[in-house]
Amino acid sequence: GRNGFIDGETLSHPAEDFRWQAPRGFQLGHSGSRVVGRDQSGTVIAFDVITPRGRADPRSYMAGEWAQGAALSGLEAIDVNGFPAATGTLRLNTNVGPRDTRLVAIRSDQDRIARFAFFTPPNVTARMEPALQRTTFSFRPLTRSERSALRPRRLSVVTVRRGDTVSSLARRMAFDDFQVERFLALNGMDAGAPLQAGQRVKLIVQ
Repeated sequence: GRNGFIDGETLSHPAEDFRWQAPRGFQLGHSGSRVVGRDQSGTVIAFDVITPRGRADPRSYMAGEWAQGAALSGLEAIDVNGFPAATGTLRLNTNVGPRDTRLVAIRSDQDRIARFAFFTPPNVTARMEPALQRTTFSFRPLTRSERSALRPRRLSVVTVRRGDTVSSLARRMAFDDFQVERFLALNGMDAGAPLQAGQRVKLIVQ
């Protein structure tokens, strides 16, 4: 969870309070402190969040710190859903051949910069560009309901009170579906099993 939660093509990061979505067909995975996505075309997305040395704006950070000394072209300041950001491109020679590289730096809060690096084989760059641009602009803060859905669930043991029923207790479970079935399975009980006041049962809560 420290590097966020991957769900299909979406990365959600409650600690840093953002989410973004890769294009369809990308496989996302954690690689150390980065999240790396790949697809069939040979395109690679590398993403991480860093603390830059200074409080520079994203454009100065990119030119002076991240792509230091590299011949960045088309360096420009952009706005990503209200976050100040910058982008620029360069051509890199990698061990798998030349790659068109687009860098995006987004100031996600006072001290942190979220970074995308998109690497495309030159023959697919033009085709992949719109989808990768959508990925950049999918970067946004989590909504309250997204954040609460990502909170780790925990086990709670409660004492049954008079008047409690399986269904009234199961409604307190932190799930939207199959609450009664999950409650019964968690407690090793059969449907219709009687509850006694004073009995202790387990619930999964947020």
